[in-house]
Amino acid sequence: MSYVSGDKSLDLVLEKLPRMLALGSIGASILVGAPMIVIGAFRNRHYESLTRQLQLEAERERMARELSESQLRLLRAQIEPHFLFNTLGAVQQLAEKDAPRAAELTASLITFLRASLTDMRSEQVTLGAEFRLVEAYLAIMQARLGGRLRYSVSLPEALAGARVPSMILLTLAENAIKHGIEPALRGGEVEVSAHASGEAVVLRVRDTGAGMGAMPGAGVGLENVKRRLQLAHGSAASLTVEDHGDGVLAEIVLPAEVNERAA
Repeated sequence: MSYVSGDKSLDLVLEKLPRMLALGSIGASILVGAPMIVIGAFRNRHYESLTRQLQLEAERERMARELSESQLRLLRAQIEPHFLFNTLGAVQQLAEKDAPRAAELTASLITFLRASLTDMRSEQVTLGAEFRLVEAYLAIMQARLGGRLRYSVSLPEALAGARVPSMILLTLAENAIKHGIEPALRGGEVEVSAHASGEAVVLRVRDTGAGMGAMPGAGVGLENVKRRLQLAHGSAASLTVEDHGDGVLAEIVLPAEVNERAA
């Protein structure tokens, strides 16, 4: 353009042309490169932030799982000696008066201890194993409470192989006895059942005892069940406890995970 307008000679224009082109290239590189550098820095910062967030969430989940397992071990340590000594006391009393009933109670205690010791070593068990544990527990409690306790258990064969966190159903049964049947002078009935609902398994423990008024808060056992369900299945699992007629209904909903060999 300088040559055409007559401001500069062709030789002078050609002499300065490489320098002009170099300056133009540098300017263009700055205009294009600067935004790319800013975008790259923003992306790196975003990825670093996301990585830190995932690490924190993983650490929180690990700590929550360890806390839940520690509380579960503490709960077992608190419940089992008390339960064992009371049952052995009942065996002693029956042996003095009614030997056949004492033998039956001893058999139920052996079944319960064998099942509970097995479950303690596993985070998850089959629903069939959990129901056997609960039934042995209820048989023992019936021997201790006599006519004040009636119970029934109902597990469809198709759900026997479903996987559940160990001892969660037992915790609900213990809660029903402790807060429902024992405080009620008339006693009551405990119904334990399971059924399929779409892709989920619904576990229910219903008692006709003293009701929610005899339950001072959720208690360590129920909070532990909620935490273990959340760690195992997240929002796909839930626990609800509410008044139901003349007693309390506790219901667990969790995804169906079936062990084909156990089923």
